[in-house]
Amino acid sequence: MTRRSVDRRTLLSAIGGVGVLGAASRPTLAKPTGEAAGPTVYVGSSSLDGTLYAVDATTGEQVWAFTDPTGTIESSPTVVDGVVYFGTGLENETLYAVDAVTGEEEWSFTEPSGGLRSPTVVDGSVYVGSFDETVYAVDAATGEEEWRFTEPDDWINTAPTVVDGTVYFTSDDALLYAVDAATGEEEWRFTEPRRIDGSSPTVGDGTVYIGSGEGMSGGAVYAITAATGEEEWVYDGIVSEVKSSLTLVDGTLYAGGDGRVYAVDAETGEEEWLFDRSGDTHISSPTVQDGTVFIGTASRFGQLYAIDAETGVFEWAYSEVGNWIRSSPTVWNGLVYVGSDDDTLHVLDSETGEIEWEFTEPTDDVMSSPTVVDDPAGGDSVGSRVRQGTLGHHQAFADRATGTAIDDPDGADESDDVGDTDTTDDAAEDDPAEEESPAHDGDEDDDASPGPGVIGAIAGLGGGGYLLQRRL
Repeated sequence: MTRRSVDRRTLLSAIGGVGVLGAASRPTLAKPTGEAAGPTVYVGSSSLDGTLYAVDATTGEQVWAFTDPTGTIESSPTVVDGVVYFGTGLENETLYAVDAVTGEEEWSFTEPSGGLRSPTVVDGSVYVGSFDETVYAVDAATGEEEWRFTEPDDWINTAPTVVDGTVYFTSDDALLYAVDAATGEEEWRFTEPRRIDGSSPTVGDGTVYIGSGEGMSGGAVYAITAATGEEEWVYDGIVSEVKSSLTLVDGTLYAGGDGRVYAVDAETGEEEWLFDRSGDTHISSPTVQDGTVFIGTASRFGQLYAIDAETGVFEWAYSEVGNWIRSSPTVWNGLVYVGSDDDTLHVLDSETGEIEWEFTEPTDDVMSSPTVVDDPAGGDSVGSRVRQGTLGHHQAFADRATGTAIDDPDGADESDDVGDTDTTDDAAEDDPAEEESPAHDGDEDDDASPGPGVIGAIAGLGGGGYLLQRRL
């Protein structure tokens, strides 16, 4: 067990008692008001009065709010069959199931003793990782525990990805685990990375992809055979740690880190292009839609970038955030939804980067990635950003030209759907920093190279056509 794990266990033992007491003497939850009837965006606030908001996706008007007065909501909500699933922590570590229309609680699962990350819902089960170093499987209809996996020696700081009957997840013990989704039995573990912090597994074409930190040598992207856990290749051209999940679209992996965005060939591990904005850090996972990569930066003055997915060329940047962006963007119906540490949900035009509206009700950081659902009564976040449990986690194949999702031949359980936005070839706005930090394709002379198109999926986020960040 690592020294860090010991420190965290000590922390959990100190806080865990509070969590158990909180579960035993449950606080009174604020009653939601109103009902969601049309396209709705769901997003959480990380304040100690943690609130899950349902907001009209077109107008920005609040529909209802579900408040747990002792729990923060940093996880991204997952919507399945008219139910919103999300976790809280570190004060009241609870997995909630809430009616997507009314905001009324359906059930709560209070066994975890550490903060919960984003849940993944597949085949009637909810899979969620916790800071108590455990992954739980819970019945989606009743909230009853099905199994728990307790082998990790450090926090589970990412969302699980579930594909073809296997749960893939990473832990801060620097391991990638594969566990049977029905029984919770371990299938294999991958031990090569030196550090994993925030990169949930992305799965496509029988391969698992993760980002890592490799100490003084920088960061890396690993490709691992999903069936056996054997390494296929490693891309080690990343200057520092990869703290976000990878997004896979049309055979290209997109990764953020150290102020740069990388496009890497998913089959060979060769770099396709590099978008360089040194000085920023990317915790937000990339979202790819209609030929554009959207990604936020965790810097003092956070920015949201739009980058051409095929060439890595700058399209636009939104710089009016004023604080970190840890939330991963969601794209729906020509709009980009992203939360930030300025306590705001920002909504922008996906083609121009112009602000459409802002939702300012949260009283603390919005680290939760938004989920948009067309039909709250029966809709899913599959096809949106939250279904997979974090951002960018199962493969979603996408047609670059039309923005139409194509079925995954591997039969991934969840994926992000594409929205109805039109693809355009209009010239991009000039980037004020373009001359200082141009995009690269791996060579110093060229700034264009092949890339993908529409989306990278998340198994746990959700609803109308976006990608999400698997970190939360």
